[in-house]
Amino acid sequence: MELGNRPFIEVDGVRYDDRYRGFRIIAVDAMNGSVTHQMTFDTHGQPEADAVMAAFIRSDIPNNSIVLVATRDSSSRYANECLTALKEIGAQEPVQTEYRGNFAMVGFKGTVWPTWIQQVNLPSTQGPAQIYTKIPLMA
Repeated sequence: MELGNRPFIEVDGVRYDDRYRGFRIIAVDAMNGSVTHQMTFDTHGQPEADAVMAAFIRSDIPNNSIVLVATRDSSSRYANECLTALKEIGAQEPVQTEYRGNFAMVGFKGTVWPTWIQQVNLPSTQGPAQIYTKIPLMA
């Protein structure tokens, strides 16, 4: 999910890699594999991004969604409630990255967490955080 300092998320050969700072979140319908939502949140430069990202995860992303997350540059300055929201879709401690740390996650929003939930959290000198996986769709 990250290449050098240029993070990206790829779904079925389509790469989402625009430049941003903070968290990039892509929601994928677990029934048909289509991307339903995508947003970026500058939780380093915008204090309100913390609550907006938490609300996005909790309210905008529908149940039965695969949730893909990657960070770019600094993401933890104003990250508090959004980290709790990430735990609600499968993140484990430590969630918060150090300054310019590397974080990638494959989570799930639904009633039962699948076994394929993963995350990688590395210091800035040990990145990039990478997850390569094939996720079976729910039928």
